[in-house]
Amino acid sequence: MASYYRTFADIKMLDLFDGRLDTDEDQRVIALWSNPNEGYLTDGKGGSMRVTGRGYVRHFEGYCESIVRRICEVFETSFHQEGEPEYYGFKNLEEMERYEQETQAKQQAAEQERKQQLYHNVINFLRFKNHSLEAKGHNMDLALKAHQLVTGDPTLLETSRHSELFFEAERLLAEEKEREASCPF
Repeated sequence: MASYYRTFADIKMLDLFDGRLDTDEDQRVIALWSNPNEGYLTDGKGGSMRVTGRGYVRHFEGYCESIVRRICEVFETSFHQEGEPEYYGFKNLEEMERYEQETQAKQQAAEQERKQQLYHNVINFLRFKNHSLEAKGHNMDLALKAHQLVTGDPTLLETSRHSELFFEAERLLAEEKEREASCPF
């Protein structure tokens, strides 16, 4: 598996391949442009790195110390390996973890909102009110399971019992899907 690297500063592909890496005789890096989105850098001594990007360098594949040193020197930046926070644009691990926690919290809130909207639509379906459930799919399957449960126990439509209704409907639907998946024909 190849290792990928990025620079902390954004570097334009055109700048990387404009010849400025090849100006120092002691630390020579030759840029070989193959197309606007890909190129290769070599130190002329067997070390090379593949570069990909669109407009700006996306990442470097492979690692060659002399090439990395020269890029860092010319573009006043630092290199970071895939998996490090800086590779993804974060200043440190704490910033990356904070972002991941915030993203997870937003996703959970969105999922909770989606579920509340679904449950609202299912209750409207059960009460013969307007709803936005489609005729086929998981949401309608859930509504039909809830209908079966409410037919057996109408008190499940009481607001205080909605969580019980949906828990049971989701459980029944999961069991049915599991049975269908295990059926050999």
